[in-house]
Amino acid sequence: MDQKNVEIFNGSNLGIVLVLFILLVIVTQVFGNSVGNEPDDISIAGSVSFNVYNEISSLSMESISLTGDFESPPPLPHIIPPGGYYNFQVKTAAFKKTTGTAVYRVNIPTGSYTTVTIKMNLYGGPYSSTDVSISSDYLRSSSRNNNITVFRSL
Repeated sequence: MDQKNVEIFNGSNLGIVLVLFILLVIVTQVFGNSVGNEPDDISIAGSVSFNVYNEISSLSMESISLTGDFESPPPLPHIIPPGGYYNFQVKTAAFKKTTGTAVYRVNIPTGSYTTVTIKMNLYGGPYSSTDVSISSDYLRSSSRNNNITVFRSL
């Protein structure tokens, strides 16, 4: 009689242990990543494309500074030849403004140079704007649908 009681008790323990183990697996699946195992910035949801076009006849645009929230790998120093363009990918972040800034040097035939500063802004997602500043009256710019065109003023 004592042997039957021991067998029933051991079977009951095994069932309880099995149920507790299953509950442990379920809880770790549901709450497992909430204890610091996530990346530092989970708000990055992708990137938005911006194109910079050089429509300055016979003058190249040489990048002298590329800073900000660019997608990895970040853009490398480059030259945009006349009639060419360069594509930038600016990272988006939920509820946060992100900006990529490109500064170009353009040598003018008079022997001087001008700088073109292009700020590509995103406002918490796909909403974007561009701010372009040019340090001389020799060049102008226009932007539409994330396409920025730099051209010679007439």
